[in-house]
Amino acid sequence: MMRQNNTILVVTVSFLLLLSTPALCIPRYGLTRVVVINDLGGGQELRLHCGSKDYDLGIRMLKPHQGFRWRFRPSFFGNTLFYCSVEWGAAAAGEVHWFDVYDQVRDEDRCTICRWLIKETGPCFSDEEGESGDSTCQSWNEIGR
Repeated sequence: MMRQNNTILVVTVSFLLLLSTPALCIPRYGLTRVVVINDLGGGQELRLHCGSKDYDLGIRMLKPHQGFRWRFRPSFFGNTLFYCSVEWGAAAAGEVHWFDVYDQVRDEDRCTICRWLIKETGPCFSDEEGESGDSTCQSWNEIGR
């Protein structure tokens, strides 16, 4: 009886650990894709640095209208969050801004391809087809939020 209880405990703990590992999480809707595009204008390059609490996606220098994309499986627990910092001007050593590029609570039902256009005034979300009429712009996040 004791051995059976130990086996059940080990299987349960192993299953919970598997679910909590981001790369192995059971997806709710399969892969999600994020695309971030430099739409600053004026020929400015964009310095983009994206990541999550578990992954650093590295720093990218994006030329005008160039994009960076990645894909991932959202967490079974609904807590996936990716964020990006952006800067431009003076060889991309200007003022730093940041925003939540994917927040599972906000975006899970909104997009499977989450497309962002980076403008000086803030990031603009657009639908999967990139229709400009469906673009929603927001302000940059506050530091220390």
